[in-house]
Amino acid sequence: MRPTDLHPLYNQPQITSACHIILLEEEKATEALIREGQVASTAMNRANAPVSKTD
Repeated sequence: MRPTDLHPLYNQPQITSACHIILLEEEKATEALIREGQVASTAMNRANAPVSKTD
């Protein structure tokens, strides 16, 4: 599957109102921290996502 031109951040509803956000490389680790009550996010396509195309 080819990546899209846009790379939205994961967990947008929580990160929009957070003071601190933990950015991780993969969704699995992000979900683990979210289950522990942390506000965490990751970019689509992991570390390969260009910052200029990430929300």
